[in-house]
Amino acid sequence: MKSVFAMTKNVKSFLAVAKRLETKEAGVPGLALVWGTRGLGKTRTAIWYAAKNGAVYVRAKSLWTPAWMLEELAVELDLVPAKRKKDLFSDICNALIEKPRLIIVDEVNLPALKCLEALRDIHDTTETPMILIGHDGIIPRLKRMGPFFSRFLYITEFKPLDEEDLEEFCRACVDLPVSEAARKAVLKLTGGNFRKIVVVLKGMEIRAKTAKAKEITPEFLPREV
Repeated sequence: MKSVFAMTKNVKSFLAVAKRLETKEAGVPGLALVWGTRGLGKTRTAIWYAAKNGAVYVRAKSLWTPAWMLEELAVELDLVPAKRKKDLFSDICNALIEKPRLIIVDEVNLPALKCLEALRDIHDTTETPMILIGHDGIIPRLKRMGPFFSRFLYITEFKPLDEEDLEEFCRACVDLPVSEAARKAVLKLTGGNFRKIVVVLKGMEIRAKTAKAKEITPEFLPREV
């Protein structure tokens, strides 16, 4: 498979949100939530975008404390983490005011709410745009934080890939042509789950090449995933 990033509808939605946040007017809330079930490509898209556009990407941990989170954020901002939380917070805010950039925080279902409150404080202090990424259950969790949820300018749901998305992915990333029948079979088997689609198509591609086939057809489909 080719190392190319396919422009699915989910990716295009992410790009649109990121662009709007990075060009928002001063004083306008700059928070966005990207959510969806696991395996739809949220993390992959976020890492790709951050690397390409100079955004800051951090992955939340279930054991995060606000201090640990701030330390990781400081490192990603090329700062030496201060020992005191007060200084750590100030250094991060000063760095973001001096050089604004988009912050992407993945897996926000995992950490304690105090960590999300600290992110809110950074956003409110610096007006730094942020994209938080979560999966099922994140919206009710954020709503429990009261006014914090009202700061989200955009809420975008990643959805399972459809036939159009899969055709685009196959065209961009698969070495061999993929028949329409094979694409339909892949969608039926995977339910449009991006992670499963990648695994299935990679296996089909290997089997097709081994058989010296010129096209990937349903005969190369695995029985299950």
